[in-house]
Amino acid sequence: MNQIKKILCFMFVLILTVSGLAPYSFYEKNETVKAASADTLAYKQLLEQGKYEVFDLNYFYLLDINRDGTEELICMRYWSDNSLHVFTQKNGQIVYLGTSGSRNGPKEVPKFYYSKKYKSLCRKEKYATFGGGLMGPAYEYSHISGTEMKDWKYTAVMKSGSTRYYAKGKTSSKYKFVSKKKQKAFYKKYFAPKYIKKYTLLRNTLENREAVLN
Repeated sequence: MNQIKKILCFMFVLILTVSGLAPYSFYEKNETVKAASADTLAYKQLLEQGKYEVFDLNYFYLLDINRDGTEELICMRYWSDNSLHVFTQKNGQIVYLGTSGSRNGPKEVPKFYYSKKYKSLCRKEKYATFGGGLMGPAYEYSHISGTEMKDWKYTAVMKSGSTRYYAKGKTSSKYKFVSKKKQKAFYKKYFAPKYIKKYTLLRNTLENREAVLN
């Protein structure tokens, strides 16, 4: 008899639970809220300050540049600064890696370019002037080397008068002129559009920090 009562009682509670009338679930599920990582909290605190040394942190983006499992914090002051300021973390400390070039017009939303294949930020420049001539398009990669951002691949088409020059090299200050064919092959190997993706930086606001860094 007692056994029958126990079975009936169990079935009654089960019916209430399934129907949603029971005050609590028969089996209580423990749910945990994932806490922000130490890395994320450190970046959040830096962005809340809104400044690093002498420059403002008006825009930001999180991206694991060198694919080592640690996200870098990429910041920009404003479009005319033409520099991306990059931070990472080493042994729990924020490390400023330096800058990588960027080009944004006055009416553009701040953006940057990145190549996952080459683990590098890319500066793309449509046109620029140099020594009385024109340069463009030009491309330059910078990657993380130790504790700094380092330029390592560069190519550009330059024009002076009616003459075109084709450049390739390590940086915008260390290059050589080559044939059009060689420059084109170099461009296709490193800077073809399929290797480079555009990212839009986020304005450093409370809403964006809460959305990305929590």
